Amino acid sequence: MPTRFPLSSGDRFFPAPFLRAVAAERLGIEPDEMPGDHSPMLAHPKDVAERLEAYRAAL
Repeated sequence: MPTRFPLSSGDRFFPAPFLRAVAAERLGIEPDEMPGDHSPMLAHPKDVAERLEAYRAAL
C-alpha cells in the first residue's frame, strides 16, 4: 500500500517545514501540499475529497 502524506501549507500547529522534514526523514516521501490550515477537511472539503479520490484511483 503506497503511503501518502497530505500537508496543509497554512497549518500553524504543525508548520509545513516541520512536516516536510518528518515526511522525508521518517517516510522517505514528499508530502502532497494543499492550501488550508489544521483542518483542511473543514476549510477545503472538495479539495481534500478530490485528492483522496486521486490516491484511490492510483492504486
